[in-house]
Amino acid sequence: MESAPLIVIGQRKEGVPLHVVHEALQEAGFPATFGLQLAGDAPVEALLSPDWETAFLRWQKPELHEVILLQRWVLGSESEAEDTLKLVSKEAQKLPMSGGKLLIDTVLESAATLYTLDTLPALLADEDHPAWGAMDIVLRTLADWGEGIIYAEGEGFYDSDGEPMILDVDLTYDWGTDAEEEDDDEA
Repeated sequence: MESAPLIVIGQRKEGVPLHVVHEALQEAGFPATFGLQLAGDAPVEALLSPDWETAFLRWQKPELHEVILLQRWVLGSESEAEDTLKLVSKEAQKLPMSGGKLLIDTVLESAATLYTLDTLPALLADEDHPAWGAMDIVLRTLADWGEGIIYAEGEGFYDSDGEPMILDVDLTYDWGTDAEEEDDDEA
């Protein structure tokens, strides 16, 4: 089983109604809609429902095209969810002990729903496509609603604000250098 490059691990079992994500995209000025099939926009009832499994994020300009495949998996009822959570948990086990790792472990232990985002060929073909910015809004909205975190394959874990949960910072201090500089200053 291959994992998706972007995963939101949510603690709420109830799914995010697509209208919540759609409104966040509209507020940010992105010309995007959701579809539940390869053709046509999702009906209003479907946008209001928290019970959806697959949706396409459609970019409307300059021509209509799908840019992201979004899937929702409920843990305990779908094997893909269990397998994906195991893969993400293995990545979390590799992290150094820190406050961020403790928060990640807590979310993973209480995970109820996973959202996966797969980039589609139209988006992959254009590194300057504005939908790359929209993807950030989608991820943060899903994580915020689901009281969860974001996992980016090959990059790490992020909170619902898009901030890294584990910082790669060298906190060692070379005590010998300062003492030598003080001796030089006194001379």
